[in-house]
Amino acid sequence: MGRANGLNAEHPYGFLRKHAKEPVLPEPTAPTVLKHKVKPPVPLRSEVPVMGLMSDKDWVVANAVEAIASRPCQKGASVKGGKQLEINYTQRPGFGKVPTYLRRNKAAIADEQQQIETFMGVRDHTEGDDGVAQPMSAEERCELLAHLKAKWAAFNAAYLKFGFVLDIESKIRRKEALEGELAAIEADIKLLQRGDVVLVRVAKAFMDMMEGYRIPLASALGTALFNEPIVSRGSGGLVLVRDIDFASTSEETLLPFHGRCHIAYVPSNGVVLGLSKLARLAKLAARRVQTQETLAQRVLHALCDALRPQGVAVIIHARHLSYASTAPLERLTAAVAGSCAGSSSGSSTGELLGEVLAMLDVDPDELAAAGRPLQLLEASSHQKKVQQQHSGSGAGGRSSMQRTASSSGSDSPMAPVTPDPSEHDDEALSAGFCEGASEAGGASSLACSSCDDGDAAAEGMEAAVATLLAEAGVNDVASPALQAGVRRYVMSLLASTSGYHQEAPLASPRLQVGCGCTCEGDGQPQQHRRRQQQQQQQQQQQQEQQEQRACSAAVPPPSAAVASATYTWREHHVRFVSQCEHHMLPFYGSVHIAYIPACHGCEAHKGMSHDQAEQVVAAYTQRLQVQERITQQVADAVSALTGASGVVVAVRAAHMCMVARGVENHAGSTITRTASGEFELRPELRARFLRAVAVRSEASACGSAPEATCGCGC
Repeated sequence: MGRANGLNAEHPYGFLRKHAKEPVLPEPTAPTVLKHKVKPPVPLRSEVPVMGLMSDKDWVVANAVEAIASRPCQKGASVKGGKQLEINYTQRPGFGKVPTYLRRNKAAIADEQQQIETFMGVRDHTEGDDGVAQPMSAEERCELLAHLKAKWAAFNAAYLKFGFVLDIESKIRRKEALEGELAAIEADIKLLQRGDVVLVRVAKAFMDMMEGYRIPLASALGTALFNEPIVSRGSGGLVLVRDIDFASTSEETLLPFHGRCHIAYVPSNGVVLGLSKLARLAKLAARRVQTQETLAQRVLHALCDALRPQGVAVIIHARHLSYASTAPLERLTAAVAGSCAGSSSGSSTGELLGEVLAMLDVDPDELAAAGRPLQLLEASSHQKKVQQQHSGSGAGGRSSMQRTASSSGSDSPMAPVTPDPSEHDDEALSAGFCEGASEAGGASSLACSSCDDGDAAAEGMEAAVATLLAEAGVNDVASPALQAGVRRYVMSLLASTSGYHQEAPLASPRLQVGCGCTCEGDGQPQQHRRRQQQQQQQQQQQQEQQEQRACSAAVPPPSAAVASATYTWREHHVRFVSQCEHHMLPFYGSVHIAYIPACHGCEAHKGMSHDQAEQVVAAYTQRLQVQERITQQVADAVSALTGASGVVVAVRAAHMCMVARGVENHAGSTITRTASGEFELRPELRARFLRAVAVRSEASACGSAPEATCGCGC
């Protein structure tokens, strides 16, 4: 056997080359480790969406929400199966906490720094001439504020560099440290700016009350004129928009006066005005320094120029504040033009004006008998000629005049018929300021020096008030009338802060000694018990009659004794006017005081008189105040003065900072109450006293014609 003869064996390489094919790469295999899905980047605002498809999705917010919701987790090295496990040391109890030795070192460094600062402060104080810390000047405070604001901006820029989610512990601690630094700097800035906050509020309040100088009256009416042909038939009818609340600033005292405005007009040629425009016109016209008469004529002329009616009547009932009087003084003014003014040969008031007054339930004769005559202002001859040209109905060509229901006033149409409360403010306020200074000093020389200092300070205050008015937009600050108003306003500020120089009346010496009476149990003698039982029987007989009385029944006197089932307390009701320390605007109302004497049968424990109650209220209201503080201070003073076993004080007031600016809440009032002793322990006594206060407030508000808008309950 063996290889066949004549046949050569093929080499293996040749065999391989003969049977070789095209080289083909193997199929790609899937990766063993899958990557997490990566979100596409947030599209830019300048990018065009694919195929023009728009989406309402907010990618920035969606991305942030999903990123914040996901909890970051630190991952460790890969182990068997390609899984990742959380690092074990993050679960240790002491992870992320500052070691004890570092805390001790930081505490030691802080104590050392505190000692250094204390030593430096004591050294600075001892080196001074007077041995006390000197107040920071305005330049130093401004420089420090600028430095703190720049430092805050730098820290805030560094803080904003951190994202919402932080995966490193050091970044988290750094972010928390920046938050603490920012909070500390903001607290320092607020502390330095605290003195400017009140001034900013006062400036904003003046800007709100002087808005009428920056906005023309024509913008309040706009283009809301409508043509109603059916209205042009006959006499045109009468349109009355009543009870428009407003607040303005008196030119006589620079104090707010507020009330309600009623606007009536007779349409001409079927042209009527949108009702809301009349309210806007009255409110915008009130945003000025002016008198009540000027306000009525301003609204009248603006309506005549825009609407050209046959007749117009503007009636304003307002309350004027004055520190010379605790109760606001009411005035009623009517400005008329055209057919509402009547004729020269007719009655004192036209027929249309009589209809308007009847709609408002106002009787001029009753007002004149009550000492509050209706002040009537008629349009000038030029205004009446304009009325005749457009409506064909006039009332003669008499000059501007002023009439009342009882007698004619002065020649000037701006002179008020009723006595001006500000005419006697200068003398009254000056006298009150000097009396407060003399009581505080106790000697005539001190009183004279206080008056001299007050006169010197008044000049600077007048210049400051004039500058404030000019910056607020008042363009006639140099007028004599406004200068007199600035002077009265400064005097009113001095009067409203005279409480700083007064002291509340102290308890008499006999109240500090034991009374020596024979009292039983609860401190009530037997004679007083029998007398109290008789009072209870009489009270039960009169209770049915008192329940049937109407709201207009007689109000209890300012100082009275009220008996209950087991207690007898005394009441005092005192009116007041104070100054809000937040906006430098007045608030007025009544302070209602009730106290239960500690011992009823003793002559030494009769309590305090009504004059003493007025002194206590004046001592705490004649200063920059807030109502809550007044309530507590008066209660503490009454308790210390009388030694009563129970005291309750309720204060009800209307705040001009809520009327003349901001929300413009005219009918609202604020009531604060505090109680101690028996009144605090017995809710039924407090409830009975508060009900009596509410009835007294309602009774004092009833019977006022026309309707008042005061919510103070005075």
